[in-house]
Amino acid sequence: AGSGGSSGVTGKSVASRDFDVRWNEMYMKLRDYKNEHGHCNVSTSLGTELAHWVAAQRRMYNKLIGGKPGKRACLDAIKMQRLTELGFQFRPRGSYAAWDNQMKGLWKFLEENGHCRIPVNHPTLGSFVKLVRRDYRNWTQGKTSSMTPERMATLKEAGFIFEGGKSPQRAVGPNKTWDERLEELLIYKTEFGHTVVSQNSGQLGAWVHSQRVHYKKYKEGHKSQMTAEKALKLTEIGFCFNASDRYRGNKRSRTHEQEEEEAAAAEQHHHQQQQQQQHQHQQHQHHHYQLQVQETVHVPPLHQHQTYM
Repeated sequence: AGSGGSSGVTGKSVASRDFDVRWNEMYMKLRDYKNEHGHCNVSTSLGTELAHWVAAQRRMYNKLIGGKPGKRACLDAIKMQRLTELGFQFRPRGSYAAWDNQMKGLWKFLEENGHCRIPVNHPTLGSFVKLVRRDYRNWTQGKTSSMTPERMATLKEAGFIFEGGKSPQRAVGPNKTWDERLEELLIYKTEFGHTVVSQNSGQLGAWVHSQRVHYKKYKEGHKSQMTAEKALKLTEIGFCFNASDRYRGNKRSRTHEQEEEEAAAAEQHHHQQQQQQQHQHQQHQHHHYQLQVQETVHVPPLHQHQTYM
């Protein structure tokens, strides 16, 4: 009997050989995925060819351990060994199987509450918080863990509290003007490629969060420190007015929303400039009229008559 990955002709049906060829192709794609992302946890919610293949491997594995492998070509010991050595989990932990959905919930919590101090008894995110903290602890101790550098970076970006009962230390520094903070944010973007600064990462993070709060009030017509000019400056550097959008939806919708935000801010800024220019023009006309009146009163008639000569 042939083994996984081999293409021997003895005892192999055409369907079985085709299965082996296809399996090897998808295995290589999974290996490429791991090299890029640092793990083999392909989200089934992506609906990609690789996601469907990964789900199929788990279904075949469950049938095998259940004693019902079926008549069709399926996993064998060598294939399972290759997947295991790659770091593939045939039985992923419940909450991590839906990592993307959990992160969307986490970003939504951050946007609504302004922080990431999620209680462990939270109805939808509590168990996820406990799993993340456990895996973080194992990861830092060099033990087996589902934590990856990519996930760590995303969680830190959101200001996740990795140890219960502790809050990130905020650096105390001198007060800066709004434009100085904007310049600081621009430097941050140059270094990290985005403007989503965690609220817990010092004074810049707190300032970024306050801009979102002020902008939301500004859009709703409430009293706010945000102005059309400030909103335009923020949109010009790609400011993310809704942090949860960074982990929600596709890039096209986020870009379209950013364009709408920028257009609205630019329109309001233009309207304010027009009003200011109109006011300055009226003042200039009034001043010019006053000068004409003064010249009419004070200039002698003889000089007036000479101007027509």
